[in-house]
Amino acid sequence: MINNDYIRGYFDAQGYIYSTERRRGGAPRWRIVFQAQDESQMEKVYVSLTNKGYHPCSYRRKNNGFFGPRTGRRTTIERLAEVERFIKEIGTEKSETQKRFNQFLTGRINKELISVGGMPGETRANVLASVPLPLLLWA
Repeated sequence: MINNDYIRGYFDAQGYIYSTERRRGGAPRWRIVFQAQDESQMEKVYVSLTNKGYHPCSYRRKNNGFFGPRTGRRTTIERLAEVERFIKEIGTEKSETQKRFNQFLTGRINKELISVGGMPGETRANVLASVPLPLLLWA
């Protein structure tokens, strides 16, 4: 079985995180992406992520690159809870990607605070502790 260090290294070499805006507004959609031409390595990553409880999507992708057309494989993690879990469990060693991870985590925290009426900088526990009990039952 492949360990988290291998997945982290492969992600740092062949992966990235990105967000897209939704057409009708709302929160951006975040994705973790592994992309490479080596199908055997991509299969190992896919199987390893699946064994760890993730639900990755994997598909072939044709790319018209600088040196001509080529076919590669792309594996993505799209569920927000799994993107957050990947960031916390596996992470990255690259500083640019770490900044993107922090953007994702900061956005998730601020969204939770807004949903319970908190202010930026407050923790969810502090906000919930200040809410009267009858209101928490209906939240």
